[in-house]
Amino acid sequence: VYSVERLSSTHSVWALLTFPGRREVATIQVGFTKRSIDFHNKIRLSHRDIVSEYTLANGTLDSFFVDDGIKYSWSRGSKNLEKVINPGAGPDEIRKRVARAKLMRQFKLDFEVLIDENEIDKEVALATSFVSMLSLWGVGNYTDTVGPTYVPPKAQLAATATKEPERNVVV
Repeated sequence: VYSVERLSSTHSVWALLTFPGRREVATIQVGFTKRSIDFHNKIRLSHRDIVSEYTLANGTLDSFFVDDGIKYSWSRGSKNLEKVINPGAGPDEIRKRVARAKLMRQFKLDFEVLIDENEIDKEVALATSFVSMLSLWGVGNYTDTVGPTYVPPKAQLAATATKEPERNVVV
């Protein structure tokens, strides 16, 4: 469990903390012109700038790079975090969804973030999604809120992955 806190309501610097241990994972700056994240416990991933860009195909994006040199982008419309391979290469550009955010309550800063932890570090996805919550998505988007997404427990996922599929035999 994580919490995101700041010193005062006028301060543009936030801290991503583990809960209940309150260990600071990242410092997040969300200003009008500068958005960045400083990770404190990632070995080759310290400071990352987040830039806004607009493309005709994908709309408005918040993009950043991680230590493997791969570009990641949160989109305004779909609220998906996509891993971008060969960015700007037209038909050779490949986008793979690795996380998704969903607005839970209208006009509130209440989002659900689902992360594929095999594809991206969860703390990187959480910190960057928070920047997009404040700068890209805002709190005025209209959406149908239907409650949290059901995610089966990991034990149940492992059991279904090892279970042999049923076979229909016609005699």
